[in-house]
Amino acid sequence: MSGPGTIVVADDHPLFRRGLVDVLAGDPSLQVVGEAADGRQALALVASARPRVAVLDIDMPHHNGIEVAERLRGEHPNVHVVLLTMHTSRAMLDGALAVGVKGYVLKENAATDILACLHLVLEGGTYVSPALTHHLLARRDEGPPADPVAQALTSLTPAEREVLHLVSDGRSSRQIAAALGIAAKTVEHHRSHICAKLGITGINALVRFAAENRARLS
Repeated sequence: MSGPGTIVVADDHPLFRRGLVDVLAGDPSLQVVGEAADGRQALALVASARPRVAVLDIDMPHHNGIEVAERLRGEHPNVHVVLLTMHTSRAMLDGALAVGVKGYVLKENAATDILACLHLVLEGGTYVSPALTHHLLARRDEGPPADPVAQALTSLTPAEREVLHLVSDGRSSRQIAAALGIAAKTVEHHRSHICAKLGITGINALVRFAAENRARLS
């Protein structure tokens, strides 16, 4: 690794973000060049700071980590993306790898995994938290899925499927919230998770996916 490993860290939880930055500060070969609290800030910061790695929380407001990763792949392909997550599901890991992330680190293990992850990624490798190794082995042993859409839809919770079905009707988050008797913020949370699990970026893409696959959602 030539030169410092410049890092941008994006997480909407200030205490977690500060703790992570402190861990990175203890490694002289790494340099944190900026911090962001949401996906929109992360995109702007990467554009201005041009880090070698962007460390992103998956569950951020204003573009989740997978959405940001997909944007960066098109706009800044030389920036490696490492995702921080509490999600241990195979579907979420598959969605992350599908958009080209180079690191997938469980938040509960971040203090011990993040340095090993960053060093491997900066050397051109890919890192997944050891607790998820069984998913990688399963990916290696499986052939390509016969119906990737059907497989992706099985990863959704009943509540997420219900929200997606209402999205296919063309309803807004506020309308979905009223229909289900839940807060609009909860609907946005569900939509963010649906996009992450299905590897979808953007509101229009989600609406289009829901409309095209409406028959599968009932």
